[in-house]
Amino acid sequence: MGKYLASFVFVVALAILPWVLMSADMKSSGVLVNGSVVEKRETFLLPGGDTAKHIFEITYEYRPLDSAYSETVVQRVDSTFYRSLHTGSSVRVRYSPSRLLRTFGGMGLYLEDASMLSRLRYGPPDQRDIATAAALVVGTIFLIIAYYVRSKVIAVIGAVIASMCFPMALVATCGVLFFPALFWASRRHPGKGYGWALIVTIALSVGVAYWRVPRSSSLPADSIGSASATVRQVCVVDELWSGTWENYGHGAGEHILHPFQVVELEFTPEGTAEPVHALDRIDLNSVTQLHQGSSVRIQYSALTPDSVRIVGASRNYARQAVTYLFCLVYGAGGVIAFVFIPLANGMKKIFRVSPVLRAFVDPTEAMARLAQTTNWSQLPKDDPRRGQMEQFLRAIHRQAGDLTKNSHRG
Repeated sequence: MGKYLASFVFVVALAILPWVLMSADMKSSGVLVNGSVVEKRETFLLPGGDTAKHIFEITYEYRPLDSAYSETVVQRVDSTFYRSLHTGSSVRVRYSPSRLLRTFGGMGLYLEDASMLSRLRYGPPDQRDIATAAALVVGTIFLIIAYYVRSKVIAVIGAVIASMCFPMALVATCGVLFFPALFWASRRHPGKGYGWALIVTIALSVGVAYWRVPRSSSLPADSIGSASATVRQVCVVDELWSGTWENYGHGAGEHILHPFQVVELEFTPEGTAEPVHALDRIDLNSVTQLHQGSSVRIQYSALTPDSVRIVGASRNYARQAVTYLFCLVYGAGGVIAFVFIPLANGMKKIFRVSPVLRAFVDPTEAMARLAQTTNWSQLPKDDPRRGQMEQFLRAIHRQAGDLTKNSHRG
């Protein structure tokens, strides 16, 4: 375990070290000049499935001191920095004296006042991505601690935290494996807590699945504004947790029975000069004539204009999706618990009761039983062992006679 941990730390350090060294070099030897904002762009990336990312792009222009011409660069930034600028704003640009390093955006060339995370290749990560990474790190730490202190409780906590990042795997494991195992454990060992463990497992899997279904933010009751918004994108989502992203193709998500729509809206909140983009998720066809360029009435939060709701739209897809997945997974677990396991137990009982079948399954046990009753003929007639032995030998002779007849016919 120590070797694996050391290897993991080494790989992480190897991935971060060049970026840290480059940042330190840029602070000491990078050149700082003034530039200007040429264009701003706000939109949502909807590559497929339920994946969505709110991006803010700044196109700026600057002239390196070693060049006679200006250069135009596009960089993704966070919403706070984006809102603080407008077209024509002056910005500070830091670049490397090396022309080669300038081609690596975010390392050899970046906006000085933007956040550190804005220097990543695809811009600052979404809050959901940060939460997922944090959960994986925390879950891994708990598992490592559990390994060293030999604590099952800490291991379970770590596994639950990490599994929240993979809701479908959690639901499938709880429904197909834990449900049958805990159900029969509670039947065979009542009062041992297996029944409560089963209830907690079902509630946990359903709760995490429902929580991980993407939904529009709720609006505060005391600060709601109304406006007319223009539809910029409309996408139909029939997969959850697809894992699709802009640098690779469509991911393998979990199909849902009731698709829903993701709608990108553009509107100008009251008291502001620039429009903002927001995302709403609604039931499929709950709003008629919804297409790119159409106009809809919305309600939004005056405190956080990114939170919007299309007026008149329904949003039952989260409950429908979780209900469908629950029936699918726990239905399979029910078949295992109430069909396959009783059938296996019944077959096991039949083999255990029948001396002939037991002889075929475990001939060693049959021979030992025969050796123990070699003097069966000397046993009293009312001795049950004598009757069992006679029955066993008659079955063996009958089986041998059938085999002989079949061989003659052949």
